[in-house]
Amino acid sequence: MNNLNAITNYLQTEKVSLCALPTPLLYLPGLSRIWQRDIFCKRDDLSGPAFGGNKNRKLEYLLHDAQKKEADTIITSGSVQSNHCRQTAGLAAMLGLECHLLLGGAVPNQSQANLLLDLLFGATIHWTGKQRKGETEKALLQKLIDAGKRPYLVPYGGSNGRGALGYTSAFLELQGQFRSQKIFPGSIVLASSSGATYAGLLAGKLVTGDTIEIFGIEIDPDQKSDDQTRHIHSLISETLSLLGVSTKVDSGNPPPVHLYGELKEAGYAVVTEEEKQVILQTARADALLLDPVYTARAMLGLHRLLTKKLLPEGPVLFWHTGGQPALFDQNLFSISPPG
Repeated sequence: MNNLNAITNYLQTEKVSLCALPTPLLYLPGLSRIWQRDIFCKRDDLSGPAFGGNKNRKLEYLLHDAQKKEADTIITSGSVQSNHCRQTAGLAAMLGLECHLLLGGAVPNQSQANLLLDLLFGATIHWTGKQRKGETEKALLQKLIDAGKRPYLVPYGGSNGRGALGYTSAFLELQGQFRSQKIFPGSIVLASSSGATYAGLLAGKLVTGDTIEIFGIEIDPDQKSDDQTRHIHSLISETLSLLGVSTKVDSGNPPPVHLYGELKEAGYAVVTEEEKQVILQTARADALLLDPVYTARAMLGLHRLLTKKLLPEGPVLFWHTGGQPALFDQNLFSISPPG
């Protein structure tokens, strides 16, 4: 399926359409003025249901696969303020599917932000302590099968080759917006954690022959950069295989993966003072709201890359992956009122 028309047709048909696409591509005049570089933003925080976010694109392909397999129940995992879990619960509700979430942590005194939304969408919560990446999912899967359910397991972050198809499609969408708006960024910067958003974009770059550079700002200190690069290469191979593309991604000819890991050492879901300041700066410069876990760190990473002159010449595209409901978790982010 090396023909781009055939790839495009596959991407359009192998999904259930739930998102509000295309998401906007906007210029950020405030940050561009302050940072003295033209900065555009791909607003995947506006992708549609359940307050939007990048996981919606992945879930269009994963839930289509669940429907083909006649699943009636969805299982996935994440942290207590997981954007992925919130979007999975919302989209599962839209399709009339039961949803079970394995959430790290313990029952809080108050349900707020993403957890509140999970409950509004009717998800069943299973608390898993320090295990937030699906370590106990097989036991729940078997329990639901024994109860007569037909469960479908959505991987952590929606991150497998099928989920990454959402961002191969997104890359093609972005190319069309570049052409229509006559803008030519030299680089894309985004938050990178479970890997499929980055891998899907890089697969899109490979199948189109585009030369734009893609930079991932790492979020999770539990993930070693070398391991994450291999993981992204594996996801790209799986994605290209689904597309029927013959290009091989192996140790002999791997595409470059640009991961910036300096900021992740602060800890997962730990909001540093610099990240808090970039949330405030972006809000006041362009009325653009970042989230305290992913996009604040990614925007700070973009600024670091600019300061260190590590980005190619030309405009920069910041890919907003969503997550703003986490701003309303007072354990993550708060501003004291004046006076």
